[in-house]
This record gives sequence, C-alpha cells and structure tokens, in this order.
Amino acid sequence: MKTPRTARALGKGKTKQCGIAPSFETNFNEPHVAHNFWGLDSLLIGLSDNLLYVSDNEGQTWSQRYAFDFSPNFQKEGRMHVAEGRIFVVSWPDKKIFVSTDKGYSFDTLVTPQSPGGSFIFRAHGNTFLLCLDDGFIYQSRDLGENWTKIQPPRAGFDLTSTMNYHTTKDSMIFLMDNANGQVWRINVERLAKITGKVFLDYDADGLQDSIEPGVKDMVVRARNSLQFFGVTDTEGNFSINIAHLADTLELATTLTHFIPEPTFQIVQATDTFSVIFALKPIAQVTDVAVNLVATTVFRPGFENILVATLSNNGVLPASGVFHLVLDSVTNLLDALPLPDWQSGDTLFWQYHDLLPLQKLNYQIRIETGTIVALGYVVHLSAEAASTLTDISPLDNIFNLEAAVVGSYDPNDKAVSPLNIPPLVALDGGQLTYTIRFQNTGTFPTAFVILRDTLSERLDLGSVRMLAASHPFTWGIHGRELTFRFDPLLLPPAQDDEIGSHGFVQFSVEMKPGAMLGDIVRNTAQIYFDYNLPIVTNTVETIVKEAVSSYSLPDDVPTLLRAYPNPTRGEVWLDWSKSKTKPSWIRLLTAQGVEVLSMNVAANDASVRRLDLSSLPRAFYFVVFEMPSGKKLAIKIELI
Repeated sequence: MKTPRTARALGKGKTKQCGIAPSFETNFNEPHVAHNFWGLDSLLIGLSDNLLYVSDNEGQTWSQRYAFDFSPNFQKEGRMHVAEGRIFVVSWPDKKIFVSTDKGYSFDTLVTPQSPGGSFIFRAHGNTFLLCLDDGFIYQSRDLGENWTKIQPPRAGFDLTSTMNYHTTKDSMIFLMDNANGQVWRINVERLAKITGKVFLDYDADGLQDSIEPGVKDMVVRARNSLQFFGVTDTEGNFSINIAHLADTLELATTLTHFIPEPTFQIVQATDTFSVIFALKPIAQVTDVAVNLVATTVFRPGFENILVATLSNNGVLPASGVFHLVLDSVTNLLDALPLPDWQSGDTLFWQYHDLLPLQKLNYQIRIETGTIVALGYVVHLSAEAASTLTDISPLDNIFNLEAAVVGSYDPNDKAVSPLNIPPLVALDGGQLTYTIRFQNTGTFPTAFVILRDTLSERLDLGSVRMLAASHPFTWGIHGRELTFRFDPLLLPPAQDDEIGSHGFVQFSVEMKPGAMLGDIVRNTAQIYFDYNLPIVTNTVETIVKEAVSSYSLPDDVPTLLRAYPNPTRGEVWLDWSKSKTKPSWIRLLTAQGVEVLSMNVAANDASVRRLDLSSLPRAFYFVVFEMPSGKKLAIKIELI
C-alpha cells in the first residue's frame, strides 16, 4: 500500500508541496477526503474516525489533539468544516455539531434544531450552514450555528433530504435542487421579513399605550399565510415574527375571555418598518381570578417536595382577597415563600391585594411526605382563591391536586391531563394540560436547560398558554416545536441538593375541533442539560373515548341514592335516605374527572342535601358518593 500523503498547491496550482497523512489509509480511497482536511492559520487539521490530528510543519509530522467519544462510520462529505477560526465536527448518530474556538484543544456542542426522527444532514458553505431534519423544513444559519432560520420548502411534497448534496447557500440566498420537476428554486432569506410589534392592555380603550398600561407577556401572534411562523410576546409585550410572503396578515392566536384585540388583524408588507400594535380592550368590568397547583416532583415517603401555586387575575378589575391551600394530613410543612399570613391546622392562608389584570402571584410551599405513608396512598391537596368582589367564573377558583405516593421513579417525565376526553367535548376542541418535569442527576450544576416539545398535528399551536414554571424562562414556537429555554439556570446536582435539583414547566393547549372517537393525541418531550444528549421523556396519550367512570354503579343505585331533578337547570337534590349506609363525602366531577366541589357528610347530618349548580357550565357531571368503607357510587347528571 502506498503511503497516503497530503498535497498543498502553491502559486495558484503551478507547484505543489507534499506531506504525510496521519494514518488515514481507509479515508484516502475517495477523493472526498478533502472534507476532512483543513487549514487553520499555520496549522493543518485532519480527522480520522474519532481522532483529531494537527500538523504545524506543513504535514511532515502529526500529533493527536482531541479524541471524541463517538466513532461513526466514515462519511464522504461534511464530517469537518473550518470557518472564522472555528473547527466544526459533525456526529450524525448523535445529531450533534461540535465546535472548537481554541484550535481543537476543546469542543462545545452547538444548540441546533432537533427532530424526533432519524435525519440530521449538515452542509457547510463557507460561513453559512444548512441543516435538514425529517420535519419537512430546511434550516439556515448565517452566524456559524449561533442562530437558525426555519424555512418552508417552496412546494408541497418537496424532498429535501435526498437532494441535500445539491442544495447550496451563500449569504441570504438558498438554492434548492428540485429533481422531481427539474427546477432550481431560489429563496432569499432576507425576504423572510421580520415584523415587530407590541401587545398591551388598553384600559381606556383609546388605542394608545399610556404609562399605566402594561405590555402583556406570553401572547402568541400568528401569520395567516406563513403558517410555520409564530411570535411570542416578552415581559414588555414585545414580539417579532417572520413572514415568508411579500404580504401577510398578523393576528393574535391567544384569546382572552374578557378582552378583545384592536385591531383583530393587521395586514403587513415584507418591507414594513413600523411596529404592529395590538391593544387589548376590556369587554366588561369583571373580576375573575384562577388558581393552579403543581408538584415539582413525585411524592415519596420521607422525601421533600415543592409545591408551586399560581394565582392569576384573568379579569379586568384589580383583585383582592384570600388565597388558601389545604395540605394532606400525611405531609408536613417545612417552609413557604412568601410565608402564610396565618395557618389553621393543615390550611395555609395568604392575603392578596390589588392584583392587576393578567398578572400572577406565585407561592412556593416546601413540604415533606411522612416516612410511614404506604405506597399507593393518594395525596390530596386543595388550593382556592376568594375575592372581595363577586367572581364571574368561580369554577377555576379551586384546584385539586391528587397524586399517588411512589417508590422509585424517573425524575425526567411528562404528564397530561385529562387522559381521556369525551367525543362531544373533542368535537368542539378540548383543552389539554401538559407538565414537563426535569432533574439534574449529574455531578455538576447546569448552565442552562432546554426543553423541546413537538406538538401533535391535532393541537392548535396558537392556543398555547403558559401556566407555571419552576424558574424564569423564555419560550417560542418554531413550526410545530415548542421550545422552553431556562438560560441561565444553575440547577444543582441531586447529590448536592436533591430538592433544588428539580424543575418543571406547565402549559395548556387546545385540541383542534373535529377529533373523533378513538383518536389519540400523543406527546413526548426532549430535555437538554447544557450540551449533553437529550433525555427523552415518556410518551403521554389523551384518548377520545366515552367517559367511563372509575366508580362502580350498581343497578340498584337509583333506588338507594337519588339525584333530582335530572336533567336540571341549576338545582339538584341528593337523597340517600333509603341507603343503609350514609356517605362520608360527596364530590361533583366533570365528565373529564375534574373535581368541581366536595362536601363532608357528618354522622348527624340530614339524609338530603341541596346542590346549587347554577354557576357551572352546561354539561354532564358525576355526583360521587364516597362510603365509609371506601366504596364509591356515582350518578350521572345533566345540567341544561
């Protein structure tokens, strides 16, 4: 076998200078080997399998500088690239691009777009990069991978992956080879215009933002024609959004019950330089507070947990009142931030004053589960907010959290509620709530954490609403991918601070109307700790199916337990006078299994109880009778 050599052309190719290649015999069988040899200042750089070599004497001798922890099959093109003093190395199996800014002594990982599928095709054209996944889009970076622009193919059914070697890019231009039609498409990325704007609360409905009228965060802005692009407002209400057409129409995808945007839509041109303003005008002067409660990790005997309760003012008027949290008897309070204003037994009370419209208050409660609690025991926590003024929607003033005590578990997980949704609800679209929890199980604090969540085609991206999170974060929507970025986030390792090593984010999203019986909405998230490989969570499912109560319903229930009138327009009488056993608890559940109200039945109470349902939405509900034995009986009622 001949000794493989490197050759460098001098004098524009008139003469050449040869050097010795560092044991790259297998790689020299193809002319494409040039993609794994580069010059950087006075160095020559070569890549063989997982080893990076350098030569500082024109290739006469070589030394190993870096060893990667991967050894993929040799690829003919694209393994290594050098630009602007940086070395880039691609690992297709890991879907990673490594970058060195110190001539190969150390490497970091670029944060790139990701897709759950198998494709990860990277091509470098000078200082401009192209990346193709299997999500139907092509990505361009013009700043060496720091930021990526997501670009929709020029026509439906365009096969980007098989023709990736024939695509090229320079500066703002991308040229795509369309083999099927024998065409070359040209896309000017700069014509993917960036439109900026603002969303604010317009208290006086004059269309102008006054000094006391704040911007509104977490509002989703949608471009009607450029369906793959969304904008999300920051803490000041500012947003930016790309459009892929010379003209497009922007609108607020997020809907608020008590506010209406003015204008409802705005036609924009790619050349526009002015900001698009959406003023949220009050519909009526109402009070509407809502409560949410999340456990940052699972309940385990003898272990701590942090509860995050969120009080939101969804109304138009400033809200004042009392918020309280009822702990389970098997939990012990360790700390709370802020401290409760007072406590009565297992119930903590906080007063809140003048909570402004669309603002939130967060409460962190650190508790410990008792050491003798049996596995499988269901911890029950209840949060409720009362306001000094009449609340127009009391249904969301109460939040009940139930979770079973477990032993071992996976700390990086995803949960969805509800698990089942009735066809009548799904037909008009139903709301799903997702919670992603993560924990640093490594040995060193994180610098940042990124969550990527590709949402199902059955979900309306414009309806995404942020509910709660453990730490400050920013988020955005790219195609169908929801990205949460906790940056910076110094999350300690579990071995140093178990309770502090956890984090979470919770959001809701609406199903698109039209789902049918048997349809399934699946969802999986990916969790990135710094530049490490993603941790893939469990897959959660919501199934469209007829509501099936988990409670028994004997044939003789109508003669023992009665609920009348049924259907009802608001008032229901419950009668258990013919039952040999008196219930200990009565609970009212929605068809999705969400508890609306509960009441204790004392031993000396009358055997007839009145329920006022006039404030609830028209729907089907279950009245659940819990017997002292633990048995549960249910009656289905209809509120018309």
